[in-house]
Amino acid sequence: QQGRSEAAERTLTEAVDAARRHLGAEHYLTGAALSQLADVYAMRGQFDRALAPAREALAIVRKSSGERSQSHLLMRATLGVLELQSGQLQTAITTLTEARSTLIELLGERSPQAQGASFYLASALVEVSRPAEAAELLTAVDAAGLTSTTAGGSDWAPRLQALKGQILIAQGRDVDGAALLGPAIEQMKA
Repeated sequence: QQGRSEAAERTLTEAVDAARRHLGAEHYLTGAALSQLADVYAMRGQFDRALAPAREALAIVRKSSGERSQSHLLMRATLGVLELQSGQLQTAITTLTEARSTLIELLGERSPQAQGASFYLASALVEVSRPAEAAELLTAVDAAGLTSTTAGGSDWAPRLQALKGQILIAQGRDVDGAALLGPAIEQMKA
């Protein structure tokens, strides 16, 4: 958070190594350290590099907390976002669909966690020319719900507006889409 990602990477790599030695390779805290290491790579835009520690963290948390634990589901959704950002669209769709489904079942469709999964799943769907499905997902998503998640910053209103604009353009409604996309881009630039 202080802009010292190299120091954070070193510290977290040491923490992962120490956790493996002292707690074991499958200990929950080892998974937590791996997840944080993946976050450092993601903050740098190194999404491909973040995938391996994110996947390892997910496997550890699945074993220690169970597939239906909130920790596992949130890590699964985060892995789906990393897959999306790495261009692995079909894999991201599968990962996000599964995480979203269980999040809705456990926490409800309007929960911030489910809304976050819905947003990123819609982003992946529009990228693979499935805009109608993407639009349907966004019916239960709002900027306030997204803002209350712990990840992704506070600029959710223009990001959501931009995604809706992209969907409209993908549906052949260029003028309507541009009317949403243009102002959203200007807000994000500011």
